[in-house]
Amino acid sequence: MITPEEFKYYQRQIILENFGLQHQEKIKNTSLLIVGAGGLGCPLLQMCSGIGFGKIGIVDFDTVSLHNLHRQYLYTFDEINHSKSKIAREKISSRNPFIEIVEYPILLDESNIESILQNYDIITDGTDNFNTRYLINDTCVKLNKPLVFGSIFKWTSQVALLNFKGSKHLRDIFPEPPSPEEAPSCAEAGVVNTVTTHCASLMAQLIVFATIGKGHEWSNKIILSDLWNMKQTIISF
Repeated sequence: MITPEEFKYYQRQIILENFGLQHQEKIKNTSLLIVGAGGLGCPLLQMCSGIGFGKIGIVDFDTVSLHNLHRQYLYTFDEINHSKSKIAREKISSRNPFIEIVEYPILLDESNIESILQNYDIITDGTDNFNTRYLINDTCVKLNKPLVFGSIFKWTSQVALLNFKGSKHLRDIFPEPPSPEEAPSCAEAGVVNTVTTHCASLMAQLIVFATIGKGHEWSNKIILSDLWNMKQTIISF
């Protein structure tokens, strides 16, 4: 049940005619794991905590660097070299005391991923490492967990809801990860905060849809955005 204080906190979204208390309670009762507290993870954490997911897990083994600050909004100059997951947990908890935040300051690998993912209803991938991306995808398939996938390259982004109630997953679209030459990292190709924030916003919306009953409308589709040319394309597969 939503308490009177929670109602005040979420009032502006509860009064939406197609949202209401029913959907707010569904969101409160849903747990979400966000893998990566970087350019996608930071705005995603801020949005999903504000929306009110009852339990949010944060996976990130990294520390804050100076070059993170232009797009990773949770961190400040004084927090360089500090743990991202710890800072994220503290700040998100201070923004919304009604939800549970769990930090995992570790590197996901085959030895620990199942034990973490099995505790959450929806998994989100905001990483920039293709080996980790495919490990997350394969584990979601094994555990039958829906996966919200987000990826950026320069001025473009890709977002999809994968493995949702029998829908396609990452290997159905891209059977094998690309080579490093085909998919350079942000450190090599560059990144701007408008693209990361845009991508995270679409990811958050798909997470909401997967929770409140609109996920089937976005199964087997990829949302492609090109912010340099201000174009968006939805591809069915």
